Amino acid sequence: MNQNQVRGVIQKIIVAVYEYCKANNIRSLVIGESGGVDSAVCTALAARVRSYAKQRKYNLAVITAILPCESTKASRRLAKKVIKQYKTEKVELDLTKVYKIIAKSWLKSLDKALAKILKKADDAPKKKSWKKAKRVAQGNIKARLRMIVLYHIARMTNGMVIGTGNLSEWWMGFTTLHGDCGDFYPILQLMKGTEVYELAKWLKVPKEIIDAKPDDGLGVTTGGDEAKLGAPYRHIDLMMQGLIQNGLDINGSLSQLTAEMVVMGGFTSELVEMIGSRCLRNAYKRRGQVVLSRTQLGLPEFTASKKK
Repeated sequence: MNQNQVRGVIQKIIVAVYEYCKANNIRSLVIGESGGVDSAVCTALAARVRSYAKQRKYNLAVITAILPCESTKASRRLAKKVIKQYKTEKVELDLTKVYKIIAKSWLKSLDKALAKILKKADDAPKKKSWKKAKRVAQGNIKARLRMIVLYHIARMTNGMVIGTGNLSEWWMGFTTLHGDCGDFYPILQLMKGTEVYELAKWLKVPKEIIDAKPDDGLGVTTGGDEAKLGAPYRHIDLMMQGLIQNGLDINGSLSQLTAEMVVMGGFTSELVEMIGSRCLRNAYKRRGQVVLSRTQLGLPEFTASKKK
């Protein structure tokens, strides 16, 4: 994006969030502040929405929540830096003890029961895959605990939760269902490797955050987010753009990943195929809830009665 596009995107986001708040009598924007670039950008945007609303005599608070859960010290420090810069309301609640009770006490017996169920179904988990699944599942618990608190804050302050997801991670399914969610997603259609960082610079997000290695701050990933994804965000963006231009249906089947489709200058076919496969395998996360229609259930649809 050029500078005019960045300015235009920011202004459109500000107006859209404000108009939504006013139309629905929303009085607070609630953001989970992780110390990462996505939440920092969303906080900076929310602060501008607050100013825009104030000019129009509409009271709107921005509440940023620091919710550490076995988090790194750096993530908490950077989160506080963002809050100080954009002068938002701050709440802080350490979820580590609650998480340990759930994940390391209550779920021990549950996991044993699940292993027995799988064994009965002749699908006994292999030690390596079981450990990986458990690590991911426990990370999901952390994300969902945070969301419980964010929605409590929103309910108590007549607010809405701002979703901090971006397009790169949406493509990759790099998100926790019912854990990385929100009521309004201002940057979900912006690619992280390029566009989100352009907004971050324009909004004067602290340079330390912009330069930091992307990481969930929860100790779930080893080596940062990009290591888990298998490529830098900028490269993921380029590969996904190329795949879509080559005809990829991001919600389609794996069979569409032909040898011709994954040929792309600057990247190996193996890497492009891996990124495309990840996108397609995680399509279920983008589809959301599956609801059977009344027609599928063999019941008549409701239609407006004809007026005489």
